[in-house]
Amino acid sequence: MTEIVTTTTASTPTTTIPYNSYFPLIVGRVISYEVIGHSLTHETVTNQPVATETTTEEIWQYAGPVSLTSTIEVFKINVISGGNVTPYYYREDNTGVYKYGSGPSPTTEGKIWIKYPLEVGATWEAGYIWWPHSVLTRESIITRAGTFDCKETDLKNIPGSWDYEWFAQGIGLIKEYSGYAGAGNNWTSREVISKNF
Repeated sequence: MTEIVTTTTASTPTTTIPYNSYFPLIVGRVISYEVIGHSLTHETVTNQPVATETTTEEIWQYAGPVSLTSTIEVFKINVISGGNVTPYYYREDNTGVYKYGSGPSPTTEGKIWIKYPLEVGATWEAGYIWWPHSVLTRESIITRAGTFDCKETDLKNIPGSWDYEWFAQGIGLIKEYSGYAGAGNNWTSREVISKNF
């Protein structure tokens, strides 16, 4: 198990956004999302399809830097949903945003999530054997939190799945639509409903 040590030199909140960032890691930010989950199962006796849909609020609290090792510092975002708090770990630099897993045992090897510059038509390898990730288009997304100029990305990672994510420069994730056809056409949508900046 990796020991996670919270640093005592967390940067103060700032409005300066580096690297034309599409996922700025700034202490004190809070973003709330509406998450809708849809699942399609079959009733045991009749084998008839039964659709189930749930709606929850998910709150992302940008907590600050933590040290995974003496040489690896990442940024922790606490995701609160249904009374549960799950920490997620990221690192951003001028090459992109890297994921370091979640929960009590993050990985010490980051996996590229989005690659900079985030320009329409760009593609990058994300460690999956089937296809690269890509930027599909630039699109204006209207939400309850406002209207955002976004880049739409295709981040699917396994056959039969889809994962479209929209990022706004200087803000972060605005919208997501993901699912897996092989599991009964299950899908999840996530859309920003409020932010504190």
